[in-house]
Amino acid sequence: MSLSVGDYPADASWVLYFEFRAEAAEGAAITFNSTADGTKHFVSVAKDTTAVWAPGFYKGQAYVDNGTQRFLVWQGRWEVKADYSYQTGTYDTRSNAQKCLDAIDAVLLGKASRDVLNFTIAGQTVARMTFTELIRAKDYYKSVVNEELADLGILDGKTGSNLIKARFSRAS
Repeated sequence: MSLSVGDYPADASWVLYFEFRAEAAEGAAITFNSTADGTKHFVSVAKDTTAVWAPGFYKGQAYVDNGTQRFLVWQGRWEVKADYSYQTGTYDTRSNAQKCLDAIDAVLLGKASRDVLNFTIAGQTVARMTFTELIRAKDYYKSVVNEELADLGILDGKTGSNLIKARFSRAS
């Protein structure tokens, strides 16, 4: 993809760099840069490179650099989704929030396996959480999962539950 970056054209020795850091503890940093395409910055990352990026949310920055000066041109959040064709074995497609919610529900129902009891949420194993902590965590993760499901519904062209559609017609 070719990008224009205002006062920093590629043909004037400006290079566009991207750096992303995982919000969660896991996942390596992601970095890549552009090449010149006339005045635009051409960005392309090989599929074998992107295939090993850990799924999750990343905070990132884009900056331009000409060897003597550097300017920040973008800052934000970016989501890397799993590429199922590169996953080996059985890959769990649930979000982190859904995994946490499922673990909490298993403990509350008394059906937690050893793996679930060793599941860690915010630095604490689920087995060591008090009933009150489990209920609070369940409420929190349920709201996060509901937001994720609402986002997916919007991506699929469905309307959110807080949107009311109305059709007006002329009375005859």
